[in-house]
Amino acid sequence: METYFSLNSLKIRLYTCFLLLLTLLSIAVLLVCKQQDDIVLPNDDVILPKEGETVTWRGNRLLIIKAVLGQRRKHIEKNLFYPLVEEQFIGQFPIDYVPIPFPKLTQKEAIALEVAEEKRLKKYGDQPMHNDIEFNLMLNGSTVIPTNLDTHNDGVDHPDQIKVRISRYELFYDDFFYKRGELINSYKQTLSNWGRPFDEWERLNIDTKVSKAGVSCYEYKERFYKEGASKECLVHSDTPLAPDYHFYVAPEDLGNYIAVNRYVAGYILFWYADKKHIYRAKEIDAAIWRLLEAWNVSPFQAPPLQAGVARRYDLRWVPKGHK
Repeated sequence: METYFSLNSLKIRLYTCFLLLLTLLSIAVLLVCKQQDDIVLPNDDVILPKEGETVTWRGNRLLIIKAVLGQRRKHIEKNLFYPLVEEQFIGQFPIDYVPIPFPKLTQKEAIALEVAEEKRLKKYGDQPMHNDIEFNLMLNGSTVIPTNLDTHNDGVDHPDQIKVRISRYELFYDDFFYKRGELINSYKQTLSNWGRPFDEWERLNIDTKVSKAGVSCYEYKERFYKEGASKECLVHSDTPLAPDYHFYVAPEDLGNYIAVNRYVAGYILFWYADKKHIYRAKEIDAAIWRLLEAWNVSPFQAPPLQAGVARRYDLRWVPKGHK
């Protein structure tokens, strides 16, 4: 009888612990859902700027965008992880779009804008949001209604669309490095961590080289996927702001877009395009930098790359005889 009551008491305790754990898990789930509700939610109550309006958006000291907004996008992705009111989508434009020029801000105006921005964003805490600065370009005169779908999962909205994204995290943290006079060191570290020179020449079939419009692509020797050969493409940078770059091209049946990372003293820029446009990379890249130069009204400039980073930093990729 004593053994029976001991076992029964143990069962009751275990059941009580289980109920307590279930209650705690339920509370945690509710808190997470509430947090998501506070952050996400594209809805009719949010008034977003309209096409044709002029906005001034501060990325950091080196990048302050002043632009007339282009075609707006449709909000399909609801899990934004930032308040929709903070969205910074400049618009969608033809690749040859010529923006309205605006004069540079004075240093006093730029610092005042920084102070106002810090006060406005205090309610969101000390960490950067996920509201990257974004815009799209269209090739070949094509048109499409742009969406906010995640490029990593869904690619681009149209084969002739280019999606451009400037990382909010890098903008946020490079502000600190700029103020402390350590921006070039930060930039060198970023290149070391994320923009390493291409060093896998032994894995490429040099005889498969195809060069068009300044873009050189090579197939990998091994077929890592049965669907077909993957490629690596290397490009000389035409902008003095960023070094040369390379990008991976997956086999035909594995993804329909390429992702290009561009590293600048002050921020990281990503652009995405359909794989059929790999040999238009220089044209696309040049259009992106042309627009950013036109839109950027910051009076501050990054230290010259020559001060700590060679202009052709990534030319170490190219072995002798294969340039």
